[in-house]
Amino acid sequence: SVLVTQDTIKIAESTTSFVIDEKAAVYPGCSGDNEALKACMEKSLKDFFTEKFDLKLAAELNLESGTQKIFTVFNLAKDGSIGDVKIRAPHPVLEEEVKRVIQLLPKIEPASQRGEAIPSTYSIPIFFRVE
Repeated sequence: SVLVTQDTIKIAESTTSFVIDEKAAVYPGCSGDNEALKACMEKSLKDFFTEKFDLKLAAELNLESGTQKIFTVFNLAKDGSIGDVKIRAPHPVLEEEVKRVIQLLPKIEPASQRGEAIPSTYSIPIFFRVE
């Protein structure tokens, strides 16, 4: 049996980024080399969530004042589908809102390595202030 530790996972992630044939996932409308694709994906996801996430919901929930955080992690499968969504939010209504927004995401071309599609994981932290 193989023991997988956090260190092993980090090493595996960092070495795959140096494979010459690797191609980053492509958000619709993004182009360029891997660095440009990664930057465009990050900006596009941020813009998408900023536009689609209904922060008015948060205002209606009587959350405590200060910075609130929602952490979202999801996998982009080899076929471009989104799965294994994990959300940690200060209220279940906000978790449902994140799920709603994720379902609206456009089809994303998965990353590939040596011409084969590979799964990838994305983490989206959402921060907002409650006054």
